[in-house]
Amino acid sequence: MNGKQWRMAALTAFFSFIAIVGAHAGQPGETTVSEDREPVMDRQFWSQRLGHMPPVVENTEQIPEWQTRLELARLLTYQEKYEEALAQYRKVLAEKPDMMDVKIEKALVLQYMGETDQAFKTLDGLALTDVPPESIKQIADVYAAAKQYKTAEQLYQTYLRTHSGDLSVRFKLARVLSWDGQYDKSLEQYEWILQRRPDDIQVRRHYATVLIWAGRQQDAARQLEQTLEDQ
Repeated sequence: MNGKQWRMAALTAFFSFIAIVGAHAGQPGETTVSEDREPVMDRQFWSQRLGHMPPVVENTEQIPEWQTRLELARLLTYQEKYEEALAQYRKVLAEKPDMMDVKIEKALVLQYMGETDQAFKTLDGLALTDVPPESIKQIADVYAAAKQYKTAEQLYQTYLRTHSGDLSVRFKLARVLSWDGQYDKSLEQYEWILQRRPDDIQVRRHYATVLIWAGRQQDAARQLEQTLEDQ
């Protein structure tokens, strides 16, 4: 066995071990990416929410208290004061229990706090076909964190129909598909990304990991070698 063959065998053995550990730890991929443990707030999403008050129904000249609470909740979320924001969202929903946008925003705050189960319960019964376009990818993140992979896949796909160039969402879709055991579909998404960003080392390493799960160890080793500086 020459030096290159030895390196390929060693890489394959190492990442096979990582894949086995990941499978026993829960969903595959948790050992390689930290974003699942610490959901990141989408600041652009919340900045668009700030100052965007729903129509005043009670009085066309005065802003009612529940709307003020909603705006405060959004501002507190943007400032990452999640406990305080959650308290305001609860009060808004006590008065306006059927407001879908408010339920979605509350679920997102719960997700940022790591309360995935509670976030998922907040969305229980929500008609996904009625989710506003600007909220689809955020809701998909909640379902992915709750291991509801089929629903997350559906929402990511819906978002990508009109935002096909959003590589970060396509990356999330690739991961969800791999966690659901749909390795071929996951690999297709990774390949789509790598065609456009061939120098993205982290995407290529994730791609290689799914190749291992799909039983394509030699292909995985070739991909991993491309990400190492001494090759």
